[in-house]
Amino acid sequence: MPPKVTGVTEGDLPGSWWIRVELPKRGTRRERHKEIFWGSQADAEKRLTELRRDRDLSRHVSKNKLTLGAYLEDWIVTVKEPDVRPGVIKGYRDHLGAQMRRSGLEDCLLNNLTTKDLQAIITDLKERGRSDNTVKNFVSPITDALNWAVKKKLIRSNPALDLVIPKKDKAKIKFTGGNNWADEEDEDETPNEDEFVEIWPRETVEDFLQKLKDEPVPYSEAFELAIHTGLRRSELAGLRWSAIDLENGELTVRRGRHDAEGGYTSAPKTKKGTRRIDLSPETVGLLERIQSIQNLHRMEVPGLWPKNAYVISKPDGTTIRVEYLTKLFKKYLRLHNFPDYMTFHKLRHVHGTMLLEDGWDYKDIMERLGHSSITVTMNIYAHIRRGSQKEKVNHLGRLFRTK
Repeated sequence: MPPKVTGVTEGDLPGSWWIRVELPKRGTRRERHKEIFWGSQADAEKRLTELRRDRDLSRHVSKNKLTLGAYLEDWIVTVKEPDVRPGVIKGYRDHLGAQMRRSGLEDCLLNNLTTKDLQAIITDLKERGRSDNTVKNFVSPITDALNWAVKKKLIRSNPALDLVIPKKDKAKIKFTGGNNWADEEDEDETPNEDEFVEIWPRETVEDFLQKLKDEPVPYSEAFELAIHTGLRRSELAGLRWSAIDLENGELTVRRGRHDAEGGYTSAPKTKKGTRRIDLSPETVGLLERIQSIQNLHRMEVPGLWPKNAYVISKPDGTTIRVEYLTKLFKKYLRLHNFPDYMTFHKLRHVHGTMLLEDGWDYKDIMERLGHSSITVTMNIYAHIRRGSQKEKVNHLGRLFRTK
């Protein structure tokens, strides 16, 4: 039996040590953590220091009573939040939390979790017709979280490592350009074999741009700017006038805006994301038009506008929610009967495809779009598909017609 004192004391067998740590009170009851440690006394002292640090940071929970739900929240707060963006953190909580509640594993003791329990969640997701990305968004973080539990000696082994991931049903695959947690602006995840990115044919893009000029709506300049520059949605929302040189026709991507945590800005995820973009005369004209509209708004509410305003902002100079741009885009498509398989994010792919069709090489496209590597660029644009099968067949039929 271990002694009643805290700290490190010799065990009953050579090379063993008892480690005992006082834990914070729960009501009137004081708890203690105790464990047997094999090794040198110096290593046992290090383990004691580690346990005390975890206790002081409120990380320690009794191994026998720690539930999976409580552990996952602790892992998110202590391991992920310091290094991961709020949007991804929200995705962890929403997605993992939903699976835990539906499966009933939220209150399962961490020590009792089995591969069979986790496999049942994957089976349930597939039976409900959820996508391969949804399965991935569950398997990846739960594996990461349980690896950390093994490292912290909370469990002996990771039950997620033996999970069997069903093979993709290629007949149902359709790549939409999104990434984990539906974080649309972080699309640089390349399509898999037999996947495709479907965008409008050039004629529809031209009709869309003309419609925007003939029947503009608030913030519709953002749609035009996306096609003109290939900026991500977050990059458009985070674009300030200080990053634009209209005289020399240049634009610098430095920050992106995101809606999570009440709204925040962040630097691009990779070094390639920070980049300079040359602007065509038409794009400069578009930006000058936006600037003129904002100057009128400035006169209506003098003194309220910030000095370094966002290019896409409300009439009073305040920021606009990024997701609101997506909703406006979908509403505009429905209003004017444009094919609704397009998304706001795919306007970026429209720009990239136009560059490719205009003779740009992949390296220049990669640098302009801020892809992490040329492989990403090549894979994405090898899978671009303009228009639907029916539109393509109709076009082919017109070629076969004789007078």
